[in-house]
Amino acid sequence: MCEIFHFHFLYICYILVLLKSTTSTEPLEPHPSLKPGGSFSPNTFEIPEIWLAFEVSHYPETLAEGTLMNFSRRLLLTTTCGVFAGLTGCGSGSSGSSGISSLTVSPTTSSLVPGGSRAFTYVIQGTSADLGVVWSVVEPGGGSVDQTGLYTAPSSPGTYHVKVASHSNPSTYSLATISVAPSAVNLQLTTHTLSTAANSTVNLAQYVTVTGTFNVGVIWTVQSTNGGTVNAAGIYTAPSQAGTYIVKATSAADPSQSDMLFITVVTATISISPTSITLGPGATGTFGYSLKVVGSTDNSISWFASDASGNKLPGAIAGSTAQPDGSSITTSGSYTAPSKAGTYYVTVASNALPTVHATATVTVN
Repeated sequence: MCEIFHFHFLYICYILVLLKSTTSTEPLEPHPSLKPGGSFSPNTFEIPEIWLAFEVSHYPETLAEGTLMNFSRRLLLTTTCGVFAGLTGCGSGSSGSSGISSLTVSPTTSSLVPGGSRAFTYVIQGTSADLGVVWSVVEPGGGSVDQTGLYTAPSSPGTYHVKVASHSNPSTYSLATISVAPSAVNLQLTTHTLSTAANSTVNLAQYVTVTGTFNVGVIWTVQSTNGGTVNAAGIYTAPSQAGTYIVKATSAADPSQSDMLFITVVTATISISPTSITLGPGATGTFGYSLKVVGSTDNSISWFASDASGNKLPGAIAGSTAQPDGSSITTSGSYTAPSKAGTYYVTVASNALPTVHATATVTVN
């Protein structure tokens, strides 16, 4: 028996909950505001229809005994303050009508030395068009957190809380508890964000330091589904799909000391046109390109003269002075041939992924 609504009188009811699920196969896209420090699972999801059947001992004339009431699909079920906290409005951190069904922070607990830093992430789910979040520290003087979820502890020991709240409904939030105290073991990352190409490898060990112990070992784990692999030495192999993935580093000497890297995997394709051209000595030809980048907003490119493999020749970057042989290339892809006959090359490369490039052959005769 439970009390559900506050009419002008008290009524007692029994609740029968019928869950009728509706499955949508339309993929969910990450919200544009999603940044490192956040994650979203673009999978099939289920939204329950919640039906309540009442047996009413005292009820208004407009509510007949046994009536079924269909509430919003956006109802949030919580266990903080009874099964129907989303209906009754009790229990902080939940919302029933904002379009945000859940928001959780990770990790929920962490230990830091004074002045140390730790990256937090979150998962938000809901039907709202605004799935952005706002980060804050609950206690005044409890350190600072930026809007990517990177927290820096204060100099004073104590217990502090990092809060991530829904931008569209601040009453929906999640808290992480941080214990700040001097520690013999301290694990720190020199960076929390990296970019790499799909299927490439990165040595993550170069970005971590462990002090205060002879056991400087680090346990590496990939936190994201299909987020690539990492071996015991910290060598990370990126997946083939573009996206941002999370890798966790944990001290082998003290598991309470851990931190996370947010790795953005970028894919790019580029082509050059024309792929070959014949010019007279000192003559000029213009090249164009086509570029597609996924996983990065950097769509810029660089032009340079190169060898047949696309390797830059010294001083041959676009905008630099002409080479001793008289050749040059501009930032718009206009190439001036050298005075000497021969075979030369022009390359255009993605700045987001410099290893992705296309090369044209220039024949001078």
